[in-house]
Amino acid sequence: MRFYILIYFFILFILFSSAVFAQQQGYKDPFEPLVLTDEAKEKKKTEGTTPEEEKAFLNSVNLEGVLWGGDDPQAIISGEVYRVGDKLKSIDAKVFKIEGNTVVISYGEKIYEMKPKKKKEEK
Repeated sequence: MRFYILIYFFILFILFSSAVFAQQQGYKDPFEPLVLTDEAKEKKKTEGTTPEEEKAFLNSVNLEGVLWGGDDPQAIISGEVYRVGDKLKSIDAKVFKIEGNTVVISYGEKIYEMKPKKKKEEK
C-alpha cells in the first residue's frame, strides 16, 4: 500500500513540476480561445494607441543596426540586441520580422517598418 501512495505522489510531483516549467517558459495558454468573442473585439478596439503614445514610441525606439551572421537575424535597438519575437524592454512592442536592413516592429495594433538611420560623416 505504501508503494502505491509513493508512486501516486511521485506522479503528482512530475505533473506539477512540468506545469510550473511551462509557466516559466512563457508558453501560450492552451485554454485561451483562438477566436475572439464580441466583448474581446470591442475591448481590443478601444485599446488602440493615442497619437501621443505613437509619437513617444517612435522617439524612444532607435534602430542602430541589423546583424545577419547566422540563421537567426538580430537587431540592435536602443543599445539592446533583439531577435524575432522578442519584446522590447522599454515599451510594450515586439520585433515582428527582421529582413535585410529592415526591422518590422508591432506596437499596439500597428506595425512599423524601421531602417537604421545613416550617420552624417564628420569633416
